[in-house]
Amino acid sequence: MVNNKIYVGNLLYSLSKERLEEQFSLYGNVTGIKIVQRRYAYITYETEEEAKNAVRRSDGMIFYGRKIKVELAIKGK
Repeated sequence: MVNNKIYVGNLLYSLSKERLEEQFSLYGNVTGIKIVQRRYAYITYETEEEAKNAVRRSDGMIFYGRKIKVELAIKGK
C-alpha cells in the first residue's frame, strides 16, 4: 500500500494553503492539501518517494517562525 501523504504539525494559525503549497512543492508534486483547525495539515503527493523526501527535508525546520513536525501520515487520515 502506497503512503503518499504527510502530516505537518505546529503550523502558524494564519498560514494559507498557497503558502504550504509553495513550500512543499519544492519536494515533489503536491496533489492535495487539507488544513485542519488551522494547526496542522495533511499534504498529499503524487508518489510515496516524494512524500518521504518532504519528510526528510522539512521535519524540524523553522517555517514562518515555528518549528514544524513533518512525518508520514497515519493511514486513513
